Amino acid sequence: CLREEDFVISVRGTKGKVAIIPESLDGANMTANLIRVSLNRSKIFPMFFRHVLISEKFQETLNITSSTTTIRRIKAPELKRLKFAIPPLPEQKKITEVLSTVDQAIEKSNEIIEKTRELKKGLMQELLTRGIGHKKFKKTGIGEIPVEWRVAKIEDCCDILDPQRIPSPPFTEQERIAKVLSCVDEKVEKTMKRKENLGLVKKGLMHVLLTGKMRVKVLLSHPLASNLNVYR
Repeated sequence: CLREEDFVISVRGTKGKVAIIPESLDGANMTANLIRVSLNRSKIFPMFFRHVLISEKFQETLNITSSTTTIRRIKAPELKRLKFAIPPLPEQKKITEVLSTVDQAIEKSNEIIEKTRELKKGLMQELLTRGIGHKKFKKTGIGEIPVEWRVAKIEDCCDILDPQRIPSPPFTEQERIAKVLSCVDEKVEKTMKRKENLGLVKKGLMHVLLTGKMRVKVLLSHPLASNLNVYR
């Protein structure tokens, strides 16, 4: 079971995530997806150890060390053998103080960014429905808009190009092909003989995802192949 101020590390799925156990979870059970780490405080300062665990270098080491199975995971014996540089305790504390100061600055910056983001949402709602400096408004099927504005359909100002199906077989693993941004099932076309039928999207066109996250929109910087999950 867990003890207050122990560390837990996720070892499966979102592996490498780190948490310190609070008092409220003292004595709680943990799942097989976690490894519990109890520190020897005479050798290592807790917050220094946390920074080590979440560092990019250590996370890369964890990823390389993960067992090669269908679902990659880290095993306790593998974790025990991992190495890292450890300074004397006084220097550990000084390093932690510096990094904690930076963390506080990042947190404040993130708060400002979030407030600015919320401000932008409000401005978008106001400006895209009421404009700037308008006094008279009219009711429409999409709500009140300035009398000088009109309601239009997407097709009035854009060409909607239906997605074309990309030929199916053969497939190859995504990791074996260069410059693949993402792919839900981690498989992409191995060969594409008839390029005219691939639904190539030209540079500068807006790409809108039809399934899953409907709000995902991308302005293309170079041509790529489209499929049935997107509109151009």
